[in-house]
Amino acid sequence: MHITSTINSRTQSIDDIPVILVNLEGKTKFLPRPEKYEELDRLVRDYYTVDTRAGLHFEVCSWDVCAGQNVEVTEAAYPFLAPLLDSVSVVVVQDGRARVMPTPSATPPLRGDDEIEDEQAVRDHLAESESSHGRATESPPCRVPKVESEDEEVFVGSRYGDDDGDRSVHVDDDDGDDDEEAEEEDAPHARQVLNQEFPSERKQAKRKVVRDEEEDAPQPRVAKQEFPSERTSSKTKAPPKPRAESSKAPTAKSRGAASRSDDTAESSHVDADERFKVYVSGPRPEHRAEFMTRGGHLVKKVLSGVCRTFDLDMAHAKLMLCMQLPNEHGENEVVQFECANDDTVARSGIKPNAKLIVRVEREVYDDEEEED
Repeated sequence: MHITSTINSRTQSIDDIPVILVNLEGKTKFLPRPEKYEELDRLVRDYYTVDTRAGLHFEVCSWDVCAGQNVEVTEAAYPFLAPLLDSVSVVVVQDGRARVMPTPSATPPLRGDDEIEDEQAVRDHLAESESSHGRATESPPCRVPKVESEDEEVFVGSRYGDDDGDRSVHVDDDDGDDDEEAEEEDAPHARQVLNQEFPSERKQAKRKVVRDEEEDAPQPRVAKQEFPSERTSSKTKAPPKPRAESSKAPTAKSRGAASRSDDTAESSHVDADERFKVYVSGPRPEHRAEFMTRGGHLVKKVLSGVCRTFDLDMAHAKLMLCMQLPNEHGENEVVQFECANDDTVARSGIKPNAKLIVRVEREVYDDEEEED
């Protein structure tokens, strides 16, 4: 290669310099001009870090016989053309397809008008892509599956009627019953989607299933007792003694009141996955707390959490639902219904803000009182 300076014309090479200009991916480098084709291939791979699995083709277009076209220099012709080579363009061949690498002469600099047109084309392409992407994403929402919770939890809130402070107790389900059914808990987003798609069908299906369960549920035993006041003096040492269960058969008025209560319970039924608060009191004055539960919880699960909170023996305890019903004289009095442990909260008639009492067998309670 003979070189002449474009700054000072006197600066020029007299003898042939054994170098060659190599252009690959828009980068041009001076490399030694080898005499063998294999050596040129190795130099290009080393200086341009080309993958060894890719093939290389060398092309020239600066000779008059090329007529302005890129002509490949084959391995067989390279020894004869090597002394005349000043510049070559490299084409990388991968997977049988060649990537054409433009030479500096074949890629003229952009003019101002070309830059504006290219920018406008890019903006139009981006706008078209965004519009097509928006149409693709406007698909109907898919139904989100319900998440099954194998171990539902009962939360104990602050003691109601106590203004001195709040206590927060987290009660886990430690019953260990393998036969207890796992409850389903909807994610907020899934519940919203289901309510939007099938509002009427979902409500009708739940109402029908719950009514069938209520018809099969056994009738609770009834016991009469006045519900303790919500505020009890801390000076009282002896706990209120529960009355014995009434052995009298319910009168016509009480049966009518119970029937009206059943109608009201059916009309305002609690869903199995609905969370709500209930108020529970125990045999001692300090046994007063608020509990969060669900309609699908088993009664024994709620009773277990209450007994752990009040430090009571669950084997001798039972949960009573307190309701105000008219007696044979037409006066309202508090009536207690025993909740079966194997029933759910909803089937036992427990609703939001219901008042419950934990009753303990007399002999067990007397033993605890004597120890105190």
